[in-house]
Amino acid sequence: MTFARSVTERQHYYAHLVMVLLATAAGVIALWPSDMTRLAGHASEQNAQMDLLIQVPPFAKLEAFESPNELDVLPAQVEAGYVDVAEATRMRVSFNTRQGFALQVNYDTAWVRRVDIWVDGQLHSVSEPNSKVVISRTIGRDIPLELRYRLHLVPGARAGLFAWPVSMSVSPVV
Repeated sequence: MTFARSVTERQHYYAHLVMVLLATAAGVIALWPSDMTRLAGHASEQNAQMDLLIQVPPFAKLEAFESPNELDVLPAQVEAGYVDVAEATRMRVSFNTRQGFALQVNYDTAWVRRVDIWVDGQLHSVSEPNSKVVISRTIGRDIPLELRYRLHLVPGARAGLFAWPVSMSVSPVV
């Protein structure tokens, strides 16, 4: 069901892109001098050739619509050495590269030593702040993602209420 929806969104994206390209080409052709241009007092036939190159820069956009603001770490979790956070973040991502997109993951090293992230069921481990996690997908627009986490605590961590330690941004993979 999700696949069929993303195919429809992809078709809509390509249809929009084709319309923009055709409108741009029509505007350039309409402004181009005709083959029979009369220039400064002498009549001659002018031939012109036009090479048109359109480059679409790579982009990626992330929109989080459900994300925790804080995390209550319990004594049992401190004893276990990690905190599992199920269905913590729901977001939408749009990108235009065939290679996919990269999530730039940062976290608070004061009490987290490693972050395991499941993106749509696939595990990615991040052991350094500001690390990139590459998600291989085809071009897409407003693709829903659900993330869950296992936050591995630093030795000596304590229980308590903390600000959410993980932040993310997105970039295209080129």
